[in-house]
Amino acid sequence: MRGRSRKIRNQTKIYLAVAAVLLLAGSPASASLTSVIADGADRLVATQADDGWAVPIGSTPVNINIGGPIAIGLLTAYGQTNDGTHLSAATDFADLLTNQTSDWVGTANPLALIKLFDATSTSLYRIQAEAFFAQLATGTYKIDFVNYDANSFVAKIQADRVADGSQNLVAWDIAPLAIVSPRAGSPLQTNLFVDTIKDSIDALDSSLPSTKGSDLLGLAGGVWGLSQLGLDHDPLTGDFSAADSVADLADLLAGNQNANGSWYDHSSLASPTSADEDTSVTAYAMLALNAANSDGRFDDEILAGRSYLIANQLANGGWSASPGGSEFAQIDGEVIWALSETFDIPEPAALGFLLAGGVCIIFRRGLRKA
Repeated sequence: MRGRSRKIRNQTKIYLAVAAVLLLAGSPASASLTSVIADGADRLVATQADDGWAVPIGSTPVNINIGGPIAIGLLTAYGQTNDGTHLSAATDFADLLTNQTSDWVGTANPLALIKLFDATSTSLYRIQAEAFFAQLATGTYKIDFVNYDANSFVAKIQADRVADGSQNLVAWDIAPLAIVSPRAGSPLQTNLFVDTIKDSIDALDSSLPSTKGSDLLGLAGGVWGLSQLGLDHDPLTGDFSAADSVADLADLLAGNQNANGSWYDHSSLASPTSADEDTSVTAYAMLALNAANSDGRFDDEILAGRSYLIANQLANGGWSASPGGSEFAQIDGEVIWALSETFDIPEPAALGFLLAGGVCIIFRRGLRKA
């Protein structure tokens, strides 16, 4: 199916190119990607409490489990802004995690700890991440006073997702653990997490979006996790089984991008509107395509996603979950992470040629043979 998915995706590139130009030209924030990232990180610093961030911003309670993507967003922002307050906010959250003995793992938290260890050489961050995987190995990681090992921990995530009607999100849940476990866990745990991601991809359901959760977020999580690990997968079941590889899955993800650079929260919406544009899905789709972007074939989609996120930044520096929706610190962190992680993909000079009436290289790529 590789040729068909690539052809469909290529047909959208002209629209993405035009949308990117219009968004970039019309957005006051587009003058500097660094300033967009800095404003977003400043928003997270300003809304940080002693024990994390509220869900949503401006409400209660604070939830320590959502902090992983926020801390990674702040850390990656620091890499672009060199603003010490951004790094300090990230390390303050990591310091909070090092004092936890149970119920502290949102699945991105161990990944955040390892990334912060790499950035700061603070050994307590590595030790805390390793302690989580060690507890999974011995069956002593506690959630609500119940002990879990790696298998029962994964089973709990799967059961919880089924219970709340969001089983499509399991691959997204597990991907950060799969990515970090080679550093902080064991090969057996990595194999378990990878198999869970593949099984979740094989079970992605694009029907009944109101009761299944976002199939596109699940797809993005799966592509991101497997691409980060350099692994392939040929799904034999599920609604994306036409794909033969992770590269095909990435093509399908890219093909679901909207002309304005966003992704909807589901692939099978009957009559989608702008309210269905999902900021979190857009951010993770960018991270996934960036991880699968070894030959630069997804530069256009990533740039269009960037343009959309820039254009939709709130005056306070954050982002709403969807146009007109509530603001969540976790989503702010995800967006900053996606923008910072893809910072080095430059806006092509051809965009200027398009504005001048010339020929854009994105058009050339969009019209190339599959």
